[in-house]
Amino acid sequence: MTKFPFGVNLTLLPAMVPPDYGAYAQVIVDSGVRIVETAGNNPGPIIAQLKNAGIIVIHKCTTIRHAKSAVKLGVNFLSIDGFGCGGYVGEHDITNFILLSRARQELGVPFITVKEAIVSAQETDTALILRRWSNTSRMFSNKLLQEALTVEKTSNTGDFSEIGPYVSGKRGMFS
Repeated sequence: MTKFPFGVNLTLLPAMVPPDYGAYAQVIVDSGVRIVETAGNNPGPIIAQLKNAGIIVIHKCTTIRHAKSAVKLGVNFLSIDGFGCGGYVGEHDITNFILLSRARQELGVPFITVKEAIVSAQETDTALILRRWSNTSRMFSNKLLQEALTVEKTSNTGDFSEIGPYVSGKRGMFS
């Protein structure tokens, strides 16, 4: 779709119907993508698949322990994202100032921080979601996020299937 280089993000998070992440990674390899940011659970097999294809891998981490594990897996760079960042912020409530300072002290590989869009956002442009299900994520606020927050706050059952349609990614693709 473009003649210019580009990178992609492949996030490995719990899902109602988990995708075939290995197949996604193979499409990335076959498409000639040269830089990939990974994030989430058990990235080892995907990181190995990407690295074997000569792809530069940046792994997003929310703890120093996870960052050290990613280094052992052979990532080229780390994205260190504390509780103030966008997207999945982890369940440890560690702020960027603390996490980045510890990363500087303990990690021997380059790491990068928050994206420009997050930095330039207003303090009211994001909201936390999915804390009820121990999968807290910070997202830019929009109509869909507000609807999801209402479900999260008003659900009497706490069943994930109630919020699933709002956070699966399918609805946002067509909104």
